[in-house]
Amino acid sequence: MIRIEALDKTFRSRRRTLHVVDKVDLEIPEGSFFTLVGPSGSGKTTTLRVVAGLERHDSGRISLGGRVVSDPAAGVFVPTSERGVGMVFQSYAIWPHMNVAENTAYPLRYLRPRPDREQARRMVAEALELVGLGALAQVPATALSGGQQQRVALARALVARPKLLLLDEPLSNLDAQLRERMRTEIRDIQRSVGITALYVTHDRGEALSMSTELAVMNNGRIDMVGTPRAVYECPRTLFAAEFLGQCSIIPGRVETVHEPGVVTAAVAFGAIVCRARAGIAVGQAVSLVLRPEDMVLSGAPGGAPGRIETVSYLGDRLECVVSVAGCMLRALAHPGLIEAAGEAVTVAILPRRAWVLPA
Repeated sequence: MIRIEALDKTFRSRRRTLHVVDKVDLEIPEGSFFTLVGPSGSGKTTTLRVVAGLERHDSGRISLGGRVVSDPAAGVFVPTSERGVGMVFQSYAIWPHMNVAENTAYPLRYLRPRPDREQARRMVAEALELVGLGALAQVPATALSGGQQQRVALARALVARPKLLLLDEPLSNLDAQLRERMRTEIRDIQRSVGITALYVTHDRGEALSMSTELAVMNNGRIDMVGTPRAVYECPRTLFAAEFLGQCSIIPGRVETVHEPGVVTAAVAFGAIVCRARAGIAVGQAVSLVLRPEDMVLSGAPGGAPGRIETVSYLGDRLECVVSVAGCMLRALAHPGLIEAAGEAVTVAILPRRAWVLPA
């Protein structure tokens, strides 16, 4: 559905030149929920705006549904209104002088052929029912809560029945509880409509929970692409490993290669059976990526002895930093297991959970 080829974008001013997107290549399948995730300044929003036609790029090519919509070398630039996209902005951009129905109907003014009044009324009603706001059609925009405004923005993006839905950090202005609920609602709506969605966020929880696939961006480049499970459990780089969740990076050396993708690595506190990329060899220096959930803390013998350095109480769990043979490991524990920092524990690493990267 979306094909991005060698996309390059630079912002220039008198004082500086900023290369924000650097030769990005992506293919996004039709019907997928694809997320660009990365820190601020990584180029994800600029990439989205180029796809939407809100920014012009310096070089490369954008194709939507097999149609080239932007190619500076060929002099091609299709306006946003003709690309068949709907967009939800971070700020929602709700018109305060309009009611819910009027806000939702706004894109229909630019739809060609333009629907008549009855068609427009029906399209607006369908869009509002889709987002659960059918009963609020005549309510003024100023009377809406943040979550309701977000739904209006989503209905407005869908009312013209676009082929592509673009979402630029749409949940960042909501409180934590509402944000979690809206993750599910947006994903359910996308599935029910069957539309292709391109989503931008810096929130790793959103990226992992909502996406069929995601791309991790860093300094204008794609760091890696894959399913949420693949990029979280088998990151291609240390940047992707650390950005997508808490982890401990431990130096080690490969002792044994058991089979493709499984090795034993020696670290300061013992030997660990790990998963690994192809090509890892015996004797090679490596970095082990250990997620907190892949470690088990216990007061009983049977693991490496350690000491609790810090404890953070989060209600349903404890987040701990444990010192083991000079290594600082991030781990999770049940709230009833540990009372305070300074306690002695044993640490066991679940087999075949640590992930090995070349050092």
